[in-house]
Amino acid sequence: YLRMIIHKISLKNFGRLDDFSAEMTGNTVGLEGKNGRGKSTVLQAIRYALTGTLDDTASSYMRDGGKHGKTSVEMEFTQKGVQGRIVRSITASSSSRKLYLDGATDPITTAKEVDLKMQELLGADQRAIAGCVFVPQGKIDEVLFGDNTEREDRFQRMLGMSHYSNIVRAVDAQIGVLNSGVADLSGSEQELE
Repeated sequence: YLRMIIHKISLKNFGRLDDFSAEMTGNTVGLEGKNGRGKSTVLQAIRYALTGTLDDTASSYMRDGGKHGKTSVEMEFTQKGVQGRIVRSITASSSSRKLYLDGATDPITTAKEVDLKMQELLGADQRAIAGCVFVPQGKIDEVLFGDNTEREDRFQRMLGMSHYSNIVRAVDAQIGVLNSGVADLSGSEQELE
């Protein structure tokens, strides 16, 4: 059950935003603005902070191809009673991450350790978080009011259960193959003398 509180997010040269910072003080936060102002960029930055994953290459998120220096996302949060701060950075030749928990001065910095700690805190893997953090612009109505298939797919991704759906589809396909090879001979009984 994901109930993270995001206290602050800061972006530097991330996507279309050169320098953005927001403190989030309410229980519900909404992003409002005209098209092309960076709403989706902020959502992608939150996803990147949580999971370290992006929809495209890291260099595509560097403002103007990195001409403005290092790209970074910093987010302060509380999850499961743990205070955290994650900083993820991208340069032309590398990426880095620093995870500070409960006021620690020495961060966790290896990709594997940061990913494991974030997965532990969030209670879900990167794919599940990616599915619940970012809903493409114009698609929220489908998630909220769409057919059951869309909602079911979204919840399966949020809970990291999409692999179960793949198993069910494979089993159903195999049952179909088996059923097509079975002949019902009950109507052709013959008496043996």
